[in-house]
Amino acid sequence: MGNILNTLKGMLSNKNTITILGVLLGVVAIYFVYDNRVKSTATTMVVYYVKSDITANTQLKKENLGTVTINSSLAKTYKGLVTSEGQIMDGNGQYFYVKFDHNLSTGQLLSSEDLVAPSEKLPSKIYNLDPEMKQFEIPVDVDLTQGNSIAPGNSIDLWIKGKDNNRNVIFTRFIENLEVLDVVDSNWITTAGNVSSQPKYLITTVDEDTWLLLKKSERLNGYAFQLVPVVRDKAYDSKIPTTVVSERIKDIIEANTSYIS
Repeated sequence: MGNILNTLKGMLSNKNTITILGVLLGVVAIYFVYDNRVKSTATTMVVYYVKSDITANTQLKKENLGTVTINSSLAKTYKGLVTSEGQIMDGNGQYFYVKFDHNLSTGQLLSSEDLVAPSEKLPSKIYNLDPEMKQFEIPVDVDLTQGNSIAPGNSIDLWIKGKDNNRNVIFTRFIENLEVLDVVDSNWITTAGNVSSQPKYLITTVDEDTWLLLKKSERLNGYAFQLVPVVRDKAYDSKIPTTVVSERIKDIIEANTSYIS
């Protein structure tokens, strides 16, 4: 045993032996680093991609999608890549829709960030309005939507509250009989009936003159006007005209804004 220890001590005291051992250890370390790098780059995964352009608010179709094998390290640079059909179908076997503000281009890798389930898709009528009507978004919250109870198809009146130049409180009916197209959150996902959601906009449509009046009301300085939706009826009746009923509010808005064509 003593002879073995003496031999080892002699070898370790030899500079040439130390140099050779250092080189060997370096080669081994480089090998393991290289081997791990090769293994990591050699790992692949199958993901879905878009075979042809798909526009916003359009339902996915099998013929529009394909699969491709990519490097796993590349996949890490993307968020929410779709790797199975189950990720883009609901429990009824219906494909998801492209979100209202997204468009998918040919060759693009498919991501769950671009999609929305059929049950959360915005009603298509929001995007197919009467050419003489304009879409208007009314800022709301849980309280203004009566605990998310205001729903598409309801008829509402718009009240307005604020203060006049003398700091007197104003609260009056402004516009009668508007149809609720939808109530959505900050991601434009329907919130009606979902008590845990946080509504942000109530969507309706009005003619151009009324739309312009409402847009002006949002920009008045000093009045701090707020639009307050109040349910008029559970079912909107198109036979009843949408009418601006407060001439006083209309005059205040018109007197404090201008329109440049």
